[in-house]
Amino acid sequence: EDIAEVRTAALRSVRNIARQQTQLVKNTHILLFTLSNLAEVRGKKLEGCSALFRNLALHAPAYADLRLCDTDGNTLAASSPDFQELPEPARAEIRAAAAGNAFAVREMTHSANNHAPLITCLLPVIQNGQATGVLVASILVRPPAAEVAKLDAQQAEHLHIVDTQGHVIFAYPPDASRRTSDHTIYCPWREVGQSPLRHGLIQNVGEQHIAFEKLFLDEEQEPYLTVSLSISTAAVFERMRARIFTNALLLLGATCFAFAVTWKLCDAGLRA
Repeated sequence: EDIAEVRTAALRSVRNIARQQTQLVKNTHILLFTLSNLAEVRGKKLEGCSALFRNLALHAPAYADLRLCDTDGNTLAASSPDFQELPEPARAEIRAAAAGNAFAVREMTHSANNHAPLITCLLPVIQNGQATGVLVASILVRPPAAEVAKLDAQQAEHLHIVDTQGHVIFAYPPDASRRTSDHTIYCPWREVGQSPLRHGLIQNVGEQHIAFEKLFLDEEQEPYLTVSLSISTAAVFERMRARIFTNALLLLGATCFAFAVTWKLCDAGLRA
């Protein structure tokens, strides 16, 4: 029963966290689509764009960076007044998004200010059927605090959110991501990535149960994020042993109490 409860709770937590991340990306898509139809963006009124981006970032702290780039990746306007030009890998992604004329989510980057992991959403600005620029939104990825708070009670060992290359976006506990030099995650991502399922549970992987869910923009692409939660089988059995021991102590206490009461009653009867 304990194993079944733990599996169900792990799958529920993964589903809730995945749902929140999916909604965040959907909201970002809507935001960028709305921005792409504003006169400031379509007319490349750069001072107006920068003021608009700064105001959005101020009221939506999940967005670490908002910017408008040309189709070659050069920054035209940004939410930060002291922005840095994007590195070549990011510029290549922008060129690909402009050529594809579609919303895209690129791999993990790091915030220039505090090195926090980010995922970045891209949407071309389309005029007369052609991309004239690309809107870029970099998002801080944080699961709901309420879901993270449940993990200790579930005997959870590691929660990971990773991008399509296995780069760690979020880890709980914070030191749970045993990373290589290129920030790739330890084995759960690889094992989950080999599964043909979109979501489910892998049992007894390194003495663990791993619940996971993969997030897709569409069926033809790789998952842009994967949420995985590992539960130690040993920890579950330890909890079961502790519960059995506690129940045994309670039973022993009740038996001793009943014996004492019976003895007292018998003794009183004999005295009478």
